Amino acid sequence: MRISIVVHCFLVILATWAPVPSVGGDAAISGATSAAGCRCVQSGQWTIWETANFRICTRDPNFDLTTLPEITESLKRQIESAWFPGATNADWRPRCEVIVHATLGDYQRTLGPGVGTSVGCATMQYNQGRVISRRIDIRVDADGWLVDALPHELTHVVLADRLGNRPLPPWLDEGIGVLSESDLKRQARAAAYEVALHRQTTYSLAELTHLRSFPRPEYRDAFYVQSAALVRLLRDRSGPDEFARFADLAVSGSVEQALRTTYRVKRLDELDQALRAADPALLVEQGGTLPAPATLVADAAE
Repeated sequence: MRISIVVHCFLVILATWAPVPSVGGDAAISGATSAAGCRCVQSGQWTIWETANFRICTRDPNFDLTTLPEITESLKRQIESAWFPGATNADWRPRCEVIVHATLGDYQRTLGPGVGTSVGCATMQYNQGRVISRRIDIRVDADGWLVDALPHELTHVVLADRLGNRPLPPWLDEGIGVLSESDLKRQARAAAYEVALHRQTTYSLAELTHLRSFPRPEYRDAFYVQSAALVRLLRDRSGPDEFARFADLAVSGSVEQALRTTYRVKRLDELDQALRAADPALLVEQGGTLPAPATLVADAAE
C-alpha cells in the first residue's frame, strides 16, 4: 500500500498530530443539530461541528464555532464556482477536517515547530490515487485568519480534489491561493513585491514556472505576486473553464505545451513580456476571485 501526503503551508513541515474523535458513538456525550443542518457534538475536550463537507473541531472552550461551519461551506462553493464553474460539485468523502487552534503555541505543538508563525496549513493524504484524508489547521489568534488564511488553505484542498493527486506546480497552487485572499492582504503583497522589484529579487517567467520547491526567503514576496499575476492574466484571457483546462494540462505535462494548446502562446518570453506590461502588482491588487469578507459572512448566515 502506497500512501502519499501533500502538505501546503508557508513552511515545509513534518507533522504528527493528535487524532480528532469520530462524530457519534460512545465518545459523543452530547449533540445538537443547527437550523442549517450542521450537527454539533461534544466529545471529551473537543467541540465538533459536522456539515456536508467539513468537520470543524476545536478544544478551545472560548471559541464560538456557530457561524464557521456555514462559512466554510460557502467558501467551498465560491472557490469551486470561481475556478471550475462547469464541474459537478459532489460532497467530499472523507470530509475535510478544520482544526481550530486558539494560540500559536497550540498550533505549533500539534503540527511541530517547522510551521513557524504561519497561520494555516492544509494537508491531504492519498492512497493509490484516492483521497483518504483532508485537513486544514488554522490558528485564530492571528489577524486575517478568516478572510486570508482559511480561504487560501481551502483553495489548496479544492485544487487537490479537482486536479487529482498529482503534484501541482508551486506557482499554480500558490497563485490561485493568493487570489482567494482579501483585498487588504493582496494589497500588502503588492507593496512587498514593489520592494522585491527594487531589490531585483524577482523571477523570469521561465524560472517561475519551472520552480519545483518553495523559494528562498528573499524571493518569496515576488514568488507569491508573480504567481498570482500569471494566474490572473491567463484566467482573464479566456475565462475559468479554459484556465481549468490549461491547469489540468500543466499538471500532467509541461507548462509550455499547456500554453500552446490552450492559449496559443508559442514562447514563454512573449508571455513574460505581456505579464510585465500588465504590472503584476496591479493584477494581484485588483484581481481577487472571492466576495468581500463581509458579504461572505452575511451569505453564510442566511
